[in-house]
Amino acid sequence: MFTVQSELQECIEQLQAWSLQWDMKLNVDKTKVMLFSHHLGDRLSLSLDGVSIEQVTEFKYLGVILDEQLKFDAHVDYAATKARKAFAKVSMLFQGRKGISECLGLELYKTLVRPHMEFPIPAWATMTENGIRKLEKVQSV
Repeated sequence: MFTVQSELQECIEQLQAWSLQWDMKLNVDKTKVMLFSHHLGDRLSLSLDGVSIEQVTEFKYLGVILDEQLKFDAHVDYAATKARKAFAKVSMLFQGRKGISECLGLELYKTLVRPHMEFPIPAWATMTENGIRKLEKVQSV
């Protein structure tokens, strides 16, 4: 573990030197460290400009919530919640004969609901069966 920590610290220092060379400043408050491992509880002690970098167990990166074990359970919950809210909005537009047509409703569903569930499809290879069921349940409401 010490080798990983020392190599990461060296990379951080090189990145900081490069950023200063190009008149950029790294924001230590927005900088996080996460160790992807099956061994929970491993800690890294890294710093930037003498300030300790926070180690997190989950982090939202490019719209996908990552966790230390790449299980994606937190992201499934997040995506299912967003999809359910979008689905509720679309379903409210159906008001018998006065509401929108089925064709328009289907297009709105494909546009507003499905993207929340399909966005991180490449990550689904490691998703648990329970996570897949949660997302499928949103579609069957």
